[in-house]
Amino acid sequence: MKLRFAYDQGRARRWHQQLGAALRAQGHEIHYQAVPLQDRGLLKQLHRLDQLLALEARIYCIPSDNAFAKIDPPQTPDSQADGPCIDLTSAGCGPGAGLFPLFQGQRGEAGMFAALTDPAAPGLAIMSSDGTTPVLAGHPAIENREIASYGLGHLAMAAAALLAKALGRTSRAADLPALPLPQRPSGPSPLVYGASMLATKVMRNLRKRAGKAPEWRIAWRRLHDDAMQDTGLWPQADFTTLADDGQRYFADPFIFVNAGTTHVFCEEYPFSTGKGIISHFTLDAQGDAGVVRPVLELPFHISYPQVFALDGDIYMLPEASASGRLELYRARHFPEDWVAEKVLIDNVDLADATFMTHGGRCWLFGTRQLPFGSSWDQLVIYSAPHVLGPWTPHRDNPACLDATAARPAGNMWVKDDALYRMAQDCTGDYGRALSLLRVDRLDDDAFHQTLVARLTPPPATGWRNIHTLNSGGGFEIIDYIA
Repeated sequence: MKLRFAYDQGRARRWHQQLGAALRAQGHEIHYQAVPLQDRGLLKQLHRLDQLLALEARIYCIPSDNAFAKIDPPQTPDSQADGPCIDLTSAGCGPGAGLFPLFQGQRGEAGMFAALTDPAAPGLAIMSSDGTTPVLAGHPAIENREIASYGLGHLAMAAAALLAKALGRTSRAADLPALPLPQRPSGPSPLVYGASMLATKVMRNLRKRAGKAPEWRIAWRRLHDDAMQDTGLWPQADFTTLADDGQRYFADPFIFVNAGTTHVFCEEYPFSTGKGIISHFTLDAQGDAGVVRPVLELPFHISYPQVFALDGDIYMLPEASASGRLELYRARHFPEDWVAEKVLIDNVDLADATFMTHGGRCWLFGTRQLPFGSSWDQLVIYSAPHVLGPWTPHRDNPACLDATAARPAGNMWVKDDALYRMAQDCTGDYGRALSLLRVDRLDDDAFHQTLVARLTPPPATGWRNIHTLNSGGGFEIIDYIA
């Protein structure tokens, strides 16, 4: 298909180039169109945004290849496009069928900046040319609001993912969920926002130098028919926290019961190396923890060690996104000796991959990170006839783009014939809360989920973030930042 790709004249960005490459990979032919912007007020606002980005480049030494960096106007073949228009302009590229993104109900870079300055998860919708029909919608994550160049890049790559998906799918717009489009017509000017974020960043660095950097901790409690996975409520009970020596932190706990013993596998992060390893300890009947010992260390950072049994073997699926692949490990001598079994998926940046079986197939849930994008908001799903593969990406990936309900936060489970999952709610920050979600449909054609509850530690706990929730052996286990 020949696509017309419209952008504001003089404002070609690197993310436009990346989106064009993705669309060409789908088999489309791209014809670029630079559209003059006539609105003087909007031009003034965008000029101030450019001033902020230039100032950031000097202060923070922003690489010149960041997603929001300006590039030379893309080259276009001589022939004319007769397909739909991908409209990334601020005021519209004229009549004709096509798609365009709205950020907080606004077009273009002004809308992206409005979304960046909103403390909540911003609204993103891919609209059809009539301007009233959301074809796809989501809530992108912004991992770095303090540096606009990076935060805008996260929004840009989220829009690119949904635009590519909208062009690649066959569903009718009427069959897709609509998103209320929040309006935020006013907000701080770019330079005022930049000054505020600089002050925030300075204070954060001072706290780190004073030894007040946040650290993850693992905590557990005995269950009494009040599991959060069942009730959707935070319990009125005390947790026991795993002790550390101040030279490391522990996170990502997974429980696995074997031969009557409750085993816990977790990430151990020694500050001296700056690289995660997988460690193990046990919990006795009273809830007392055994000695923590490393069981798997690799040349790169690993974490999120999901452990499961299948066909008589015990497997571990640690996150290893730093290696660019997802590799399965098998217990040669449980629990301390693990051997690499197979690379399940290669050439992918997949965070917190979570395995489960459903409907006679094996499934993997995780969040992917595109170049310059976030690892918090794009849920991708893979399936296979067996854990060893071959693994096939879901036809509707990303299955959702939502900072509140994408990134996995522990094992999936079945209750009353319904499938459930935990996800991180990264609204405004990493692991701000947990989302309890019911999976309403999971097959080769579609995925749908419904939010059941949002779990946030009560203020009395002093806990600010929570990352995972798992259970087993009569215990419930989490990790948190105080």
